Amino acid sequence: MRAALRDSEILFPAGTALAILAALLLDHLIYGHGLRVLGFPAGLGLVTAGLCLFRLWQRHRERRQADAAPALQPMEPTLALPLVPVLKAMLGLAASVPLVWLFGFVIGLPLYVAVYVKWRGSGWVTALICAGLALAAAVGFIELLDMPQPHGPLVWP
Repeated sequence: MRAALRDSEILFPAGTALAILAALLLDHLIYGHGLRVLGFPAGLGLVTAGLCLFRLWQRHRERRQADAAPALQPMEPTLALPLVPVLKAMLGLAASVPLVWLFGFVIGLPLYVAVYVKWRGSGWVTALICAGLALAAAVGFIELLDMPQPHGPLVWP
């Protein structure tokens, strides 16, 4: 078992958090929601992205120091950033935007989660459990904020 995460495993949550921050900025610009609505997810996204980027910076610094250290010490191999898996994961994340737009937040988000989890190789039971959790989180989020959600063009009232 590996002792540490690969760079791509740290970069993915940072990229996800930055994508969520961009979506929240668009929400603020389009719908005009303020800090009361967007403050908690924006703060969580900033903290997540900041911690991930800080850890990547620490690793870069450690690698520079290891390169400058004498060759007598055994070094563990450095892991290069595998670009294809990161791009594949980010493309999968980007698929959530059209699904949420077409079906609305309550239907589109669980549908996206189910399809993404199944696409990444999990079984149907795991995908449906994850979709159920996403549905519960979406409904809970909407009820907590007492905010009407727009329906997508493929969902009729």
